[in-house]
Amino acid sequence: MSEKGGGVTGPEAAYKRGGIRRRGGVCPEPGCPNLNPCSEHDRSFRRRDRETPRPSAAAQGYDAAWRRLRKIHLHRHPLCVVCGAPSSNGRSNHVDHIIPVAAGGPRLDPDNLQTLCHTHHNQKTRDDQKRYRLDRSSAGGGV
Repeated sequence: MSEKGGGVTGPEAAYKRGGIRRRGGVCPEPGCPNLNPCSEHDRSFRRRDRETPRPSAAAQGYDAAWRRLRKIHLHRHPLCVVCGAPSSNGRSNHVDHIIPVAAGGPRLDPDNLQTLCHTHHNQKTRDDQKRYRLDRSSAGGGV
Protein backbone atom coordinates (compact mmCIF):
# COMPACT_ATOMS: atom_id res chain seq x y z
CA MET A 1 0.00 0.00 0.00
CA SER A 2 1.74 3.12 -1.24
CA GLU A 3 1.50 6.53 0.36
CA LYS A 4 1.64 9.76 -1.64
CA GLY A 5 4.87 11.71 -1.32
CA GLY A 6 7.63 9.29 -0.52
CA GLY A 7 6.24 5.77 -0.71
CA VAL A 8 6.12 5.29 3.08
CA THR A 9 3.51 2.78 4.18
CA GLY A 10 1.92 1.43 7.34
CA PRO A 11 2.31 2.93 10.81
CA GLU A 12 5.35 4.95 9.73
CA ALA A 13 3.20 6.79 7.15
CA ALA A 14 0.56 7.60 9.77
CA TYR A 15 3.31 8.87 12.07
CA LYS A 16 4.68 11.15 9.35
CA ARG A 17 1.19 12.55 8.73
CA GLY A 18 0.84 13.30 12.43
CA GLY A 19 -1.87 10.73 13.08
CA ILE A 20 0.11 8.51 15.44
CA ARG A 21 2.57 9.57 18.09
CA ARG A 22 5.58 7.34 18.38
CA ARG A 23 5.98 5.86 21.86
CA GLY A 24 9.32 5.93 23.55
CA GLY A 25 12.08 7.42 21.52
CA VAL A 26 15.68 7.82 22.57
CA CYS A 27 16.69 8.54 26.14
CA PRO A 28 17.38 12.31 26.41
CA GLU A 29 20.62 11.77 28.35
CA PRO A 30 23.71 11.89 26.09
CA GLY A 31 25.55 8.58 26.16
CA CYS A 32 22.71 6.57 27.72
CA PRO A 33 22.43 3.22 25.90
CA ASN A 34 18.64 2.94 26.40
CA LEU A 35 16.56 3.35 23.28
CA ASN A 36 13.55 4.44 25.31
CA PRO A 37 13.51 7.26 27.89
CA CYS A 38 14.49 5.63 31.15
CA SER A 39 13.27 6.66 34.58
CA GLU A 40 16.81 7.67 35.54
CA HIS A 41 17.12 10.29 32.80
CA ASP A 42 13.58 11.20 31.75
CA ARG A 43 13.16 14.85 32.73
CA SER A 44 9.36 14.74 32.81
CA PHE A 45 9.55 11.70 35.10
CA ARG A 46 11.76 13.66 37.52
CA ARG A 47 9.41 16.65 37.52
CA ARG A 48 6.40 14.51 38.39
CA ASP A 49 8.13 12.73 41.25
CA ARG A 50 9.65 15.64 43.11
CA GLU A 51 10.18 14.95 46.77
CA THR A 52 9.00 18.44 47.70
CA PRO A 53 6.20 20.05 45.70
CA ARG A 54 6.82 23.42 44.10
CA PRO A 55 5.70 26.33 46.32
CA SER A 56 2.68 28.37 45.28
CA ALA A 57 3.18 31.55 43.27
CA ALA A 58 2.40 33.67 46.35
CA ALA A 59 4.94 31.73 48.40
CA GLN A 60 7.55 32.50 45.72
CA GLY A 61 6.88 36.22 46.03
CA TYR A 62 4.36 36.65 43.22
CA ASP A 63 1.71 38.19 45.47
CA ALA A 64 -0.82 40.97 44.83
CA ALA A 65 1.74 43.71 45.53
CA TRP A 66 4.12 42.23 42.92
CA ARG A 67 1.35 41.80 40.33
CA ARG A 68 0.30 45.42 40.82
CA LEU A 69 3.89 46.73 40.54
CA ARG A 70 4.57 44.53 37.50
CA LYS A 71 1.47 45.84 35.71
CA ILE A 72 2.44 49.47 36.39
CA HIS A 73 6.03 48.86 35.28
CA LEU A 74 5.00 47.20 32.00
CA HIS A 75 2.56 50.03 31.29
CA ARG A 76 5.34 52.63 31.75
CA HIS A 77 8.16 50.57 30.19
CA PRO A 78 6.69 48.17 27.59
CA LEU A 79 9.90 47.58 25.57
CA CYS A 80 12.92 45.38 26.25
CA VAL A 81 15.77 47.57 27.55
CA VAL A 82 18.33 45.56 25.54
CA CYS A 83 16.80 45.25 22.07
CA GLY A 84 13.69 47.44 22.23
CA ALA A 85 11.37 44.56 21.39
CA PRO A 86 7.71 44.96 22.31
CA SER A 87 5.64 42.10 23.67
CA SER A 88 5.04 39.60 20.86
CA ASN A 89 3.14 36.43 20.04
CA GLY A 90 0.73 37.12 22.89
CA ARG A 91 3.62 36.91 25.37
CA SER A 92 4.25 39.78 27.70
CA ASN A 93 7.78 40.99 28.29
CA HIS A 94 9.37 40.04 31.61
CA VAL A 95 9.80 42.43 34.51
CA ASP A 96 13.25 41.59 35.83
CA HIS A 97 15.04 42.57 39.02
CA ILE A 98 18.32 44.27 38.10
CA ILE A 99 19.86 42.94 41.31
CA PRO A 100 18.16 39.59 41.97
CA VAL A 101 16.13 39.36 45.16
CA ALA A 102 18.04 36.16 46.01
CA ALA A 103 21.25 38.22 45.88
CA GLY A 104 19.89 40.90 48.20
CA GLY A 105 18.11 43.18 45.73
CA PRO A 106 14.94 44.95 46.89
CA ARG A 107 11.81 43.06 45.83
CA LEU A 108 9.30 45.88 45.34
CA ASP A 109 11.59 48.82 44.49
CA PRO A 110 10.70 50.26 41.04
CA ASP A 111 14.32 51.41 40.64
CA ASN A 112 15.46 47.77 40.75
CA LEU A 113 13.21 46.71 37.84
CA GLN A 114 13.77 46.53 34.11
CA THR A 115 11.77 45.16 31.19
CA LEU A 116 13.35 42.33 29.20
CA CYS A 117 12.11 40.20 26.30
CA HIS A 118 12.01 36.44 26.84
CA THR A 119 15.40 35.84 25.19
CA HIS A 120 17.24 38.54 27.12
CA HIS A 121 15.54 37.56 30.40
CA ASN A 122 16.77 33.97 30.03
CA GLN A 123 20.27 35.22 29.18
CA LYS A 124 20.37 37.55 32.19
CA THR A 125 19.07 34.81 34.50
CA ARG A 126 21.91 32.51 33.39
CA ASP A 127 24.44 35.33 33.91
CA ASP A 128 23.01 36.11 37.35
CA GLN A 129 23.27 32.47 38.38
CA LYS A 130 26.97 32.52 37.50
CA ARG A 131 27.70 35.99 38.90
CA TYR A 132 25.89 35.59 42.20
CA ARG A 133 26.40 31.81 42.39
CA LEU A 134 22.67 31.31 42.78
CA ASP A 135 21.16 27.88 42.57
CA ARG A 136 18.19 27.37 40.27
CA SER A 137 15.62 27.37 43.03
CA SER A 138 16.62 30.78 44.39
CA ALA A 139 17.27 32.46 41.01
CA GLY A 140 14.01 31.46 39.39
CA GLY A 141 11.90 30.82 42.44
CA GLY A 142 11.35 34.31 43.71
CA VAL A 143 10.62 37.71 42.43
